[in-house]
Amino acid sequence: MSSEHTSPAYSEAITFHNIGSRSLYVIVCDHASSLIPDEYKGLGLPPQTVKEHIGWDIHAMDMATIVAGMLVSPLVSVPVSRLVAELNRPETCRERIPARSETTFVPGNLSLTLQERENRLSRWHRPFHQGLRTLLEERTSRGSETFLVGIHSFTPVYAGVSRPWAGGHPVSSLPFARQNRSTSHGKTERRARRPQPAL
Repeated sequence: MSSEHTSPAYSEAITFHNIGSRSLYVIVCDHASSLIPDEYKGLGLPPQTVKEHIGWDIHAMDMATIVAGMLVSPLVSVPVSRLVAELNRPETCRERIPARSETTFVPGNLSLTLQERENRLSRWHRPFHQGLRTLLEERTSRGSETFLVGIHSFTPVYAGVSRPWAGGHPVSSLPFARQNRSTSHGKTERRARRPQPAL
């Protein structure tokens, strides 16, 4: 599945694959990578720690690629760790730049200045959501009904609490959309009547 970076909105914060597809589905994997760019100096964490679930959703991108391939659908992914910026949270959420993930403190996020926070949001958070919004708006403008499917994975134990389920079914209410969501290992499905700015 090839990447397309020049449309609908190029940014280092978002990667598009097969966006010309007419499939009803758009697959999103916003915890696809554990990469921390060099300038953030690993956020003060050991490299192996970043490779654990706190840094990304392990195997979620593998699943997203398989699902998108089976559906011949667009796939949108994020090439940076959620520890740099949590793109699956609204900009107003305090977890958008996490100081702690589960039981692990993130030293590089503990004492950020307001300007450093703004730099993270303007480099990663806003471009991702703008790119996804642009893609969905383009599909709406040409009359394409869209099911927005987010792929995630989760650990069997979180903060010492067992999570024995094979899958989860998150339910939420978003403006401008009629939703029909289902999951398998964190896979979510939304039926969007109008494009959504965030997941």
